[in-house]
Amino acid sequence: MIFWRSIHLVFVLILASWLCPGPVLAQENPKGKASIYVDLLKGFEENVKTRRPDYRLVMKEETFPERPNATLPLHVETTPPKALVTLHDRSTGTPLDTCSTPCTLMRQSGGKYMVTAFKMGFYPQAINRSGTASEENTLKLPLNINVFKALSEYRKCRKIFDKSEKVDGEAKPCYRIPGPMPIDAKTSGHCNMQFDLDKFGKPQNVSANYCTNESFKMMSELAISWWLYYPKIERGIPVSQSGLETKITFRLQDEEGNLIPEPDTP
Repeated sequence: MIFWRSIHLVFVLILASWLCPGPVLAQENPKGKASIYVDLLKGFEENVKTRRPDYRLVMKEETFPERPNATLPLHVETTPPKALVTLHDRSTGTPLDTCSTPCTLMRQSGGKYMVTAFKMGFYPQAINRSGTASEENTLKLPLNINVFKALSEYRKCRKIFDKSEKVDGEAKPCYRIPGPMPIDAKTSGHCNMQFDLDKFGKPQNVSANYCTNESFKMMSELAISWWLYYPKIERGIPVSQSGLETKITFRLQDEEGNLIPEPDTP
């Protein structure tokens, strides 16, 4: 198993390197974006393992031991399709069933589960589900950050900036993405964020001044870390900029598509 997971990670590195040669406006990232993508996958897995010790991110189709009484179907659709979705025991994180979307996962009655979606190039997405017979048996799951698309947008931003006239002015956004919904979110929420920009337009020192729930903090930081700006220009030269502020909003819907509002803010 370890051998095949290593082979898969090597494939990720090769594919990401081929698709994504450069991430920043004015210089290459010395670490390499392929390595950053693999680090993101490992970071996601390690974060979930702190609460569910037997969790692992499933990145290829596997056959798990048959589970008695797994009679409740959960039809899963992802946007985009052809993502690998895995049913995990919510308490331990143990993988129980997996398939490629659109497809159907089988659950046992009365259990509590987590569904994780993985597609090459995307940051993994996860959502909690129960095994009660009364629960909706269809799950429509939009995937999280498209890392490969972000890298492509970085390259476009860099080309535009390199060709542009360097007129003095404040930093301007070139590419921004919303915060991925946290796994355990129960309501909508937001974070008031502060960050700096380096002279290449990349956010640095990202921090939350206030979040309606602590679970939104990490995802807000993750989103901003993938933003890119045209940097501030002084006397025709790109410079760093400090103290930028923004608000990251998370809008959670119930299974019928109704917005679950934020709790009252003190």
